[in-house]
Formats: sequence, structure tokens, C-alpha cells
Amino acid sequence: MALHSKELFASASVNPFPRAKPTMVLTKKFAALAGAPTLAVLTPVGVVTATGLWGPWNNANTPAGTGTIRGFVYPTALTLHATNEVIGTVMVAGEIHHDDVPLYGSETQPNLTAALKLDLGKAGIYVQGITAAY
Repeated sequence: MALHSKELFASASVNPFPRAKPTMVLTKKFAALAGAPTLAVLTPVGVVTATGLWGPWNNANTPAGTGTIRGFVYPTALTLHATNEVIGTVMVAGEIHHDDVPLYGSETQPNLTAALKLDLGKAGIYVQGITAAY
């Protein structure tokens, strides 16, 4: 659908996640992951301790390091590759809302909520819509 000329500013420049207010978005290298999944916008991510590469947050902490949320995929979804590393952007500081953070894989809402309550404020990530988030 093409935008009418009067809609160009109003429709094309609206943030699809108005409750996400990044103050720092950095380019990061993501590890290859079997199945080449797509990480939705605001999917929590962590850093694999052994390699320094980023990957989706995993409550079971496998691989080691991904059990700690270090940022969120932003401003666009990221499709990983099954055998090669990919470059993506991560919001590492700013404000998000609990209700906007999607579940990844087989993670559960209680585990995600508990992880969002941990010391993210020290890293400059503030979570709204949740009690005792930082």
C-alpha cells in the first residue's frame, strides 16, 4: 500500500513500539544458531561468555552467558543464520515496557518477568510495567 502524500510524515515516521525509548543502540555480532530463527523486535539477548558473540536470552543459561539479559533486539527483527555469524542492532540502554517484550522459543512468562526484574537498571535499561524492576 502506498502512502498518500499527506500521510508520509504522520504514518511513516511513527515508532511501532512507542513505549521503547532507546538511549543507546549498538551494532553487535550474533552467533550462528540452528534453525536460523528470527528474533522479533525487543527480544531479550545476552552474550555468550566463551565467544563474546550475542544470542537470544535463555533462562537455562545455555550457552553460558545467555542467561543474563544484556539488551534487546531493536529497531528491526533479526534473522540468525544456521552456520554463520550475523550482524544486528541491540538496544543496550533505554526504557522498555514489560508487555512489549516477546517470549522466545520455549521460555515462559514467569521466567522472563523474573529476568526483567534483575539488575538491568545498573546497565541503564529501565523496565516499566513491572513491580520491583530495578
